[in-house]
Amino acid sequence: GMFQIDLNDDAVQNMLISYNGEKRYPDKITPYSPPPVKAAANVEVVVKTEEELLAEANIAQQQSFLKNSQFASVAAAALLLFGVTAGDHDSVALMSSFALAGIAGYQVVWG
Repeated sequence: GMFQIDLNDDAVQNMLISYNGEKRYPDKITPYSPPPVKAAANVEVVVKTEEELLAEANIAQQQSFLKNSQFASVAAAALLLFGVTAGDHDSVALMSSFALAGIAGYQVVWG
């Protein structure tokens, strides 16, 4: 095939620093202009009271807590199952350290 550079494409044009020995940066770079925002027609604005916002926040927090507790329960059950089936004490200690580090890392990153 043939290699072509489309200088009419803004993305290609803005990535080129030089072309055919000619310096393109910063003079011949087209500044990015985002597309115009279309006004939404017939948008219904819903005003919520402080109690409704608090209720929604409580539901979201409860769902997050439930998800995290289910994840921790499954991880603990898997660790217990591994401990029962493994015969070596060292492998159980290694797996428990790994599992606790994984749970702690998950909580740190995802909260």
